[in-house]
Amino acid sequence: MIFLVDANEPSGGPDESKLAGLINYNYIDPSVDPQEKELFSLMRKSKILAQFLIKHEEDDWAQAFIKHNDVGFPLARFISNGTATPLPKAYEFIDATYAMLLDAMEVSEQDVLDVDNLDDFVVIVEKRKEERDT
Repeated sequence: MIFLVDANEPSGGPDESKLAGLINYNYIDPSVDPQEKELFSLMRKSKILAQFLIKHEEDDWAQAFIKHNDVGFPLARFISNGTATPLPKAYEFIDATYAMLLDAMEVSEQDVLDVDNLDDFVVIVEKRKEERDT
């Protein structure tokens, strides 16, 4: 059995006070440790994926996508709500699921780099779709 999260983490999840120090008007301070930047990126992706799952888990059109990502979405939910701390393998699953979401929505990582919630993500997806359609 491979554990992708550390449920025994004493704090119950990543130290959010460290994450708060990384954000300054959606800009990540370049002096911040690369591991902390990676954790911030994981937390941002996890939050968006968890919100997507909560919003669309009962929607017929999303079932195949959610089922295909049967590890990434639950991990995102646990990580984003602080009930689990990610271990290195979890990063791979979250990144893969997030990349599939970007591909399905026809946006690039760069398009949504500053986005930290599903509502803002959808706004950018709709904007890019309008741009392609015109």
